Amino acid sequence: MKQMLVHVCCVPDLLAASKILMKEDLKVYVYFYNPNIDDSSEYFLRKSQLKKVPLEYGFEEIYSVYDPNRYLAFISENIEGMDRCQKCIYMRMEKTFETAAEKGFLHVTTTLTASPRKEQEFIRRIGQALSLKYRVTFDFYNFRSDNGIPFGADLCRRFGIYRQTFCGCSFSKTESEELHILSQKKRLKELSEIVGEMKAQELFKFNGALEIRIPYDIRLEDIKEEPMEILKSIRPKSIVINSSEAKDIGITKSGRINIGNWRAKFIVV
Repeated sequence: MKQMLVHVCCVPDLLAASKILMKEDLKVYVYFYNPNIDDSSEYFLRKSQLKKVPLEYGFEEIYSVYDPNRYLAFISENIEGMDRCQKCIYMRMEKTFETAAEKGFLHVTTTLTASPRKEQEFIRRIGQALSLKYRVTFDFYNFRSDNGIPFGADLCRRFGIYRQTFCGCSFSKTESEELHILSQKKRLKELSEIVGEMKAQELFKFNGALEIRIPYDIRLEDIKEEPMEILKSIRPKSIVINSSEAKDIGITKSGRINIGNWRAKFIVV
């Protein structure tokens, strides 16, 4: 059985990667090396999620040091042809290869390729270069393939895994917050075009709610124009709805429903 050291950027991406990794004849050792996460409470929250992964997955953790100052120093270095994010990826991958060489691993990979925001070809090139430097084979996997991302998301929901909203560094947190504000403004505008500005403001107070009840929180009359588009605009996590109202909007039973890029749980009572 081949032993592999897997750099883990986050547990959601590890679970996405597991769809492919568990099909291989591998003994997986995970290495959570992410000094780019500048908030220590955020770092240890993410790292703690490894303990929620069931034992049958067979992942064994290799100890790593949390050193955010290393990240700040590295991204300040002038490395020709690399932007801030590429430097971050290089730094984390190099430390993984270094650790693999020290501990006798012959194979390395990274869950960074599961992220839709990471450039896979850059990761492949860096992995190949580091493979030559440290004499450790880089096994490249496209962990987004075979519906890896939704597979991982489903496992996160099942195991109660925390899913972060930003990559880790303070720069990505600011960018994520700015994108979130723009997204909310866009959805409020779309909602206003359907129900009018006044009604949109009233409905948008349920934006991102853990649960809304129809007809108690929102009346069916308030969303009758385009019920699914309206619900998608306010994006509640779950909707408890009376069976009669559920039939009126085409919901026949309880369950999770995808509407565009939004997914919510409908509970028909």
